[in-house]
Amino acid sequence: MLFEQTKLFINGKFEESSSKFATNNPYDHSTLAMIHQAEPEHVRMAIQAARRAFDAWRIIPSSEK
Repeated sequence: MLFEQTKLFINGKFEESSSKFATNNPYDHSTLAMIHQAEPEHVRMAIQAARRAFDAWRIIPSSEK
């Protein structure tokens, strides 16, 4: 069955964490993927990246968005 490991995509890069959890197929309960769980530092990185992106995005005229 499909078994992947996914990483956190933050600011254009894939980041790993030390904690992971499984996502399972509801039909046969087989593991589909191991998901990296965001830690507080990942959340801070994502918020900072979103703020920087928003600052650039908000000055674009709405007709160009």
